[in-house]
Amino acid sequence: MPTLAVIGNISRDVSAYPDGRRHANLGGAALHIALAAARAGLDAAPVSVIGNDLSWIFASRRLQAITLESVAVVNGASCAFHLTYDERGDLVDVTASYAAAEHLTGHVLRVLDKYQRFHVCCRRPLDAARVLPAIIERGAPFTVDFMTSSAADYLPAVAHLLSRAAMVLTSDAEHQLLTAALDPGTLPAVTVTRGAGTTTLYRYGQPSATAQPPPIVAVDLTGAGDTFTGRLLAALAAGAADQDALSAAVAAASKKVAFPQHVLPPPASEE
Repeated sequence: MPTLAVIGNISRDVSAYPDGRRHANLGGAALHIALAAARAGLDAAPVSVIGNDLSWIFASRRLQAITLESVAVVNGASCAFHLTYDERGDLVDVTASYAAAEHLTGHVLRVLDKYQRFHVCCRRPLDAARVLPAIIERGAPFTVDFMTSSAADYLPAVAHLLSRAAMVLTSDAEHQLLTAALDPGTLPAVTVTRGAGTTTLYRYGQPSATAQPPPIVAVDLTGAGDTFTGRLLAALAAGAADQDALSAAVAAASKKVAFPQHVLPPPASEE
C-alpha cells in the first residue's frame, strides 16, 4: 500500500476550557492524522513546514510510527494555535500564528511527485485551490477535510473539485456549508461527525454506516476529529467494511478525547 501523504500543519497547540483547564500539545492536523493512520497500520507521512523550535521531533521516539522525510524546517517559529472551547465542547475561537507554515503551499508543490495518494487538510494557510488541481493532474487518489473556522472560505473555493475526491470528511457545521456549496449526493463519500452525537458515512448521499460515540469524560478535545480521520482512512485502505471502519474511527477519536497524550514540551531525554 503506497504511503499516505498527509498535507497540513504541525503546530504548537494550546487548548483552553471554561473551567480553567489549559493543555499545551504538539499538534496540527497533519501530525494527528498521520499518527492515527500509522498506529492503525497505514504508512503515513505528514507533509508540513516547521520552525527550528520543533526540530526535536525528528529524534522523538514518540513519533517513530510516522515518516517525517517531508517535514521541512525553516528558520523561525513554528505554526501555533490557541483553541478555545465552550461548555459543550464546541470550538468557539481559534487564534493562529502561522509563521513557518506560510511556506507550506510551495513545499507541498515541490514534493508531490514523491507520493501516490494524499489526504489534504484544507485549512489555513494552505492554498488548497492550487494544491488540489496539482494532485488531480497527477491522477492520484485523495481525500480532504476542513476546519470549521475557515471552511466558509475554503469550501466555495474548492467545491468544483470535490467530486474528484474519494472522500470528504466534515463536521456537522462544515457539512451545512458543503450542502450550501454543492449537492453532497454527487460525492463518492462524505462523513459527518456530530460530537457526542451519531457519526454518519454517506455514499453518494445514501447512509452507508453510522456509529455512536461511547459515553466518556472529555479531557482534551484537540485532535479528536483528526484522529477519527486517520483511523478511518487506515481502516478503509485495509479493506474494512464501512461499518467496521466507521466504528473503529469513532472509538479511536473517543479514546483520544478521554486519554490524550500530550507531548509538548519534549521529554528531557529527547530535547
